[in-house]
Amino acid sequence: MNASLAFALYVAAAFLVPALIAWPLHAGLAAMGVVFPFERFVFRLMELCALVGLWPLLAVLGRRGAAAWGFGAPRFRRPLLFGAAVGIATMAAPVAVLVAAGVRTPDPAVTLDLHTVARWAPLALAGALTVAAVEETWFRGALFTALRGGAAGAGKVATAAAVTSLLYALVHFIRPGQQVPPGSERWGSGLETVAGSFDRLGSIAIWDSFLALCVAGAFLVWRRIRTGAILECIGIHAGWVLVIAVTRNTTVRDPGAAGGFLVGGYDGVIGLAVAVWLVAVMLVWRAVAARRGEQRA
Repeated sequence: MNASLAFALYVAAAFLVPALIAWPLHAGLAAMGVVFPFERFVFRLMELCALVGLWPLLAVLGRRGAAAWGFGAPRFRRPLLFGAAVGIATMAAPVAVLVAAGVRTPDPAVTLDLHTVARWAPLALAGALTVAAVEETWFRGALFTALRGGAAGAGKVATAAAVTSLLYALVHFIRPGQQVPPGSERWGSGLETVAGSFDRLGSIAIWDSFLALCVAGAFLVWRRIRTGAILECIGIHAGWVLVIAVTRNTTVRDPGAAGGFLVGGYDGVIGLAVAVWLVAVMLVWRAVAARRGEQRA
């Protein structure tokens, strides 16, 4: 099957299947005493269908095995740890600028002692690794493989990189919509909830956060192409998530700060500062690699 057609069918199924089966599944669980808010249930069902749907997508395109999911490299620890170091360093730098500029200030309600850090650190690390592993396997792993197809031409690779980066940014703003009062769910409620999940995409206020996420996606897919696998990407992504989590839990955003334009409204951390910084890091890294005689990505 043509890769573009297979991908289009995959995207359509990822939204339509949850919308159509959400109500009977939700009602069945409720009858057994398992109750979830309907909007959250639909959103989790969308995530599950999108993830499970990667198997038939890759199978239809004839892409099988660990390499299709981005796990083609034999080594594990070294690229993961290197990526984590890169991720922490590349996110800590713009965060330091935000703190120095007064855009984010220490939260007076937070007391950092050894006990608090020891209790919170394992959960933060586990959460960062989980988010990174799932999202990188999804976007830079299976989706990139599916969009690139069997061809390794520059055009195919560039298209796959651009589409996965755009989708990576988009999904961060897809959130449950259409509040359904408990007990009033019906067949059409799933479709209404899925349709309402795109409401945030029409807001001009998200453009800076959207740009930063596109650049982050491009950074990750560049490293995926350069290394041939996603292990380094998982490390980088986990490092980013960890720094952002620490920043959000220990500082607060000052909406009146002169440098407020440097962050977006998505999480109060990523925005123009992160986007510009990551572009600079990519350009310098590529220049250094070229000078050392390494093959350009």
